[in-house]
Amino acid sequence: MVKNRQNLIFNIDKEENIPSFKIVKRFRDIFKEKKVGFLGTLDPFASGVLPLFSGNFTKLIRYLEGCDKVYDAKIEFGILTDTFDITGKIVGKKNNILNLDSKEIERIIHEFFLGERLQIVPDYSATKIDGVRSYKLVRKGLKLKERRKKVILKEFTVKGFDGKFLDLSIKVSKGFYVRSFAKELGEKLDTFGTVVSLRRIENGPFKIDDSKRIEDVKIEDTKSPEEILKGYMDTVELDDKSFEVLMKGNSLKFDFQNQKFLLVKNKRGYIVVESKDGTIYPKRCVV
Repeated sequence: MVKNRQNLIFNIDKEENIPSFKIVKRFRDIFKEKKVGFLGTLDPFASGVLPLFSGNFTKLIRYLEGCDKVYDAKIEFGILTDTFDITGKIVGKKNNILNLDSKEIERIIHEFFLGERLQIVPDYSATKIDGVRSYKLVRKGLKLKERRKKVILKEFTVKGFDGKFLDLSIKVSKGFYVRSFAKELGEKLDTFGTVVSLRRIENGPFKIDDSKRIEDVKIEDTKSPEEILKGYMDTVELDDKSFEVLMKGNSLKFDFQNQKFLLVKNKRGYIVVESKDGTIYPKRCVV
C-alpha cells in the first residue's frame, strides 16, 4: 500500500461545459495526489454535485454507487438532437406549442414514467458495448441497436411549463438518463424533447448547498468516511488489538445484526467489514 496518500473526500460543484475528468485533473494539480475517483459521472454540459474521492478513500466509492440522485432540468419541446441534449446535432423539429397546462404534464409523467420502467440508453453515452464506449462507436459511424435498461423515477416536481419549456426537479435511481426521459416524454406528447440545462443537486449524501468549486476547496473541507456513509452503514470504533486482527485479514467475533456492511474506525484508519452470524470479515482496508 502506498504511504502518504492524500485521503480526501470533497463535494465539488462542477461547472457547465467541463468534462468530469478535467475536474479530476484540476484536483491532481492542486493536491498532488494521483489516485482520484468520482461518484457518478456528469455529462460535460451538466453542472452540480460531483463527489471526489482521493487516495485510499477511493475504495469507498463502491459502497455509494447505488445511491439516488436529484436533478433540476429544463426540457425544450419541439426539437430532438442525436445526443438528446442541447450539445448534439438537431435531427428533428416540430414547431407546435403544446396546448397543455402543468397539471396535465404532471398527470402524464405520473401515469407513464413514475416508478420502475425500461428506459432507452443514449448511443452517445459512456456505456460499453464489447468493451468499447458507446459514444466512440457512434463517432466512428457505426449504427447501434436500441438498448434499454431498468431505471426508477422516484419523485418529481413540475416547477414551470409554458408550452415549450418544462422546468422540473427529478429524483431518480442509479443509471437514469434525464436526456432519455426528455426524449421519451416528448414522444408521449407527440413532439420532440431535448434537455437544454441540467444541474445535479443531490448525489446520495452529497448536497449542492454543501458543495464548492474545485478552485475554492481546501483541505479542511474534506468529509470523513463515517459522515458520508452514515446513511448506508453504521460506524463502530475498535481498540488497537481488534483492529490489528482485521488489518491482517482475519475475522473477528462481533455481534452486529443491523446491516450487512459495517465501517470499523480506529486511529489508524478505517476498514469496511461484512457482518455475518456474529462475526465480521474485513472487505476493504481504508488506511
